[in-house]
Amino acid sequence: MKADHNKIQLGSDPDPTKNFIIQTPPVQDGTLEIRRGTLEAPGALVATFNEHGLVDPRMWFDLTGQRQFGVEYVNNTGRELKFIVLAQAPAGARLALNIKPSNGPLAGSFIRVSTIPLASTANVSDVVSVPSGDAYQAALLGGSGSETPIQWHEYRLPEGA
Repeated sequence: MKADHNKIQLGSDPDPTKNFIIQTPPVQDGTLEIRRGTLEAPGALVATFNEHGLVDPRMWFDLTGQRQFGVEYVNNTGRELKFIVLAQAPAGARLALNIKPSNGPLAGSFIRVSTIPLASTANVSDVVSVPSGDAYQAALLGGSGSETPIQWHEYRLPEGA
């Protein structure tokens, strides 16, 4: 363990990217008081915490290159995730965000949660929550079929967490 101002390194690998880092806000008297801050792993935030403990290990990920319109994805993270999409298509097209519940009276059927009209400029969707186990998708209605998301972000657990 190595302390440096408002950071504590957990691990002793000479390559600092292979160690966990606890970072807290600076304290006036020079002491390191772990009441709130972040826990980071190589390349990703693992968790944030405050005086009550861990707050939320989820974070926003840019999955633009891994997502397409009309494809069904399943939230298998064990926790609720949120997603938001930035799209552009010909005027008159619409962006629909859909969820397929895994249980309950509507299980197995896509439910349209949000629909926004698109124009020739980029438009951002609503943020949609997806319960654990449910499927989700963004569909482009009235486009040419060749459009891809400009951006697709998900608030979720890191892979493997």
